[in-house]
This record gives sequence, structure tokens and C-alpha cells, in this order.
Amino acid sequence: MWRRAQWGQLAWVVHAVGLLIAGAVILWVGMTSVFVAEDLNFLCLKSRDAGELGAKMVAVVAHDRATLGGMLFASGAGMFLSVLWCFRRGAAWLWTTTAFLGIPAYTAALGVHLWVGYIDWRHLVHAVAGLVLWVAGSTSHTEYRSVHSPHFY
Repeated sequence: MWRRAQWGQLAWVVHAVGLLIAGAVILWVGMTSVFVAEDLNFLCLKSRDAGELGAKMVAVVAHDRATLGGMLFASGAGMFLSVLWCFRRGAAWLWTTTAFLGIPAYTAALGVHLWVGYIDWRHLVHAVAGLVLWVAGSTSHTEYRSVHSPHFY
């Protein structure tokens, strides 16, 4: 059980590093090119035609994308620091918090893509991989905690 919980913690560390990388990339895209190829395909536009959306529309997308990237980066930093220390006596609350915070995060991230029909696999593969890592960390923690709760709290 201990080794499985360690694998779960590793999954969350990898997840946090992934959030840092994703945040930096999305922040960069938002501040530079704004749209990625999948966006343009979804909008049925060529890159040279993106300006036809209007300068204000491109600015709105750029500011939302840069904000999302910055928030993902900040979330990744917070998660990284938390999961490094959450496998210690008295830190079960930190594991539980991390587990529950993934629910609204992934419901919103994947749900909005499904709702608007933006389901390009190349665009969503990173979010799905993150969900798998988050579930792996959550599952291994729950199993360990149920067996070793006196040592975990």
C-alpha cells in the first residue's frame, strides 16, 4: 500500500509539472499568436483569415488565453509545492483537498469543450492525460488512507 501511495504521489507531482508546462505554453500562445491550429480548424479559418474576426475579438481571446495560462501556471506551482509535502503525518487534509479540487477543474475544462463541440483530440489529449494522473493520485491516496489512517492523520 505504501508503494502504491508513493506512485500516486508521483502521479500528482507529474500532474503539477504538466500544469506548469501547460500554463507556460498557453500563456505564451495568448501573448503571441493567440490561436493554435486546432482553434483555427474549429473556427473554419486559415491563419491569415483570423484577423477577419476583428481586432477586439482577437484581443478578447488573447486576454482569456493568457489569463488561463497564468492561472494554470499558478495552480501548477501551488499543487507542486502541496503534493511534495502532503504525504506526511497530519497532511491528509491536503490530499483530500487536492483530490476534491480536481472535480470542478476537470468538469469545467472538459465540460466546456464538450458543450461547445470543440472535441479535437490533439487539443484535449493533454487535459485527458491530466485527468488520468489526477485520478491515479486520488485513487492511490484513498486506498492507502483507508488501510493506514492512524499513520496518515
